Amino acid sequence: MKFFIIMFITGVAACVLMFALFRQLNHQIEFNSFETLGVEYLVPIQQVFEGALDYQAVIMNKQDGEELQQRIDAHFEAVEEVDAQLGPILNTPESSVSDKIDEIESLWNNVKASNTQEHYEQWIESIVSIYGNEVANNSNLILDPDLDTYYLMNTYLFLIPEFARSLNELQMKLNNYSGSTLTMEQKMEIVALHHSIEENMTRISSNFNTQVKHTADATVFQSMEQVVLNITKQSSELLDEIEQQLIYSDAAVMDIDHYSNHISELMSDIHDYHYEHAAALDLLINIRIDGYKSVKYLSIGSLSILGLIALYFVIGFYISIRYAVLHLQRVAKNVENGQLDAKAELLSKDEFATVGQSFNNIILSFRSIIESNQRTIKQ
Repeated sequence: MKFFIIMFITGVAACVLMFALFRQLNHQIEFNSFETLGVEYLVPIQQVFEGALDYQAVIMNKQDGEELQQRIDAHFEAVEEVDAQLGPILNTPESSVSDKIDEIESLWNNVKASNTQEHYEQWIESIVSIYGNEVANNSNLILDPDLDTYYLMNTYLFLIPEFARSLNELQMKLNNYSGSTLTMEQKMEIVALHHSIEENMTRISSNFNTQVKHTADATVFQSMEQVVLNITKQSSELLDEIEQQLIYSDAAVMDIDHYSNHISELMSDIHDYHYEHAAALDLLINIRIDGYKSVKYLSIGSLSILGLIALYFVIGFYISIRYAVLHLQRVAKNVENGQLDAKAELLSKDEFATVGQSFNNIILSFRSIIESNQRTIKQ
C-alpha cells in the first residue's frame, strides 16, 4: 500500500509540472497568435494609408482624383472584410478597432465631399492613430517581449507611420508656402517637421541595426538593408536642402516640383519598407509560434516515453519485490512446518538476494542447532 501511495504522489507531482509547462506554452502560442491577427488586420489598412498619402496631390492641386478614390474605396472594402472576421476578436469595450475603422471611413467620405486640407489632415491623423492605439493595444503587438520583433513592431506601428505623416505634412506646407518668403512662424513649423523627420529617421536606422543584432537568422532582414540605407540617404539629403534653402535662408520657397519629387521617391521607399516590416513581423512571430509548438510536442513525446519507461521500471520493481517477499514468506512457512531443509532461492542480484542468503544462513544455523540438540538427546 505504501508503495502505491508513493507512486500516486509522484505521479500527481509529475502531472502538475506537465500541466504548468503546457499551460505556459499554450499561453505563449495564444499570445503570439493574437499578434499575427494584428498584422493581418493592418495589411489592408496599409493600402488605405498609402492611397491616403497619394491623395494629397488631389487636395493640393485640386486634381481629378476619381480613379484614386475608386482604388481607396476598394481598399476600404478589403478592410471591412478583415474587420468582419477579426473585429469581434480584437474589439474590447474600452477600445474598438471596428469603431475606429468606421471613424476613418467617415472621415474619408468627408474628404471626398469637401476636398479640404482640414478634413484631409484629420483623416491622415486618424489612420496613423489606429496603428499605435487600437490595433497595437488590442492585438498584443505592443506587448511583444522579444527584442527582434519588438523593434520591428516599434518601427512598423509607430516610426514609419509617423515618418510618412511628417513627410506628407512637409510637402503640404511647402505647397502652401510656394512663391512666398517664410515668416518666423512658418519657419518654426518647418523646423518642427524637420526635427520630427530627422528623429524618426535616426530611430528607424537604429531599430534596424538592433533587430538584426538580436535575430538568430539575420537573413530575414537582408532585403530591408538596402531600403533602409536609401531612406537614410534620401532623408539626409532632403533635410540638408530644407535646412540650407529654407530654414537658414530668407529666399522665397521655390522649385516645389523638386521637393515633391524628392519626397515622392522617399515615400515610395517608406511604403516598401512598411510592407517588408509587416512580412518580417508576421514571419518571425509564426517562427516563434512554431518553436513553442515544437517544444510542446517534443515535451509531450519525451514525457510520454519517460513515463512509459518509468512505469516499466516501477512495475518491474514492484513485481520483483512482490515475488521476493512472497517467496520468503513461503520458505518461512515451510520452516515453521518443520521443513528445515527449505531454502530461499532468489535469482536476482539486488538487496533481496542478500536478504535471501541471510535467511538461508539463519535456517542453516537453526538446523545445525536442532541437529546438535538431537545428537545430545540421543547420547
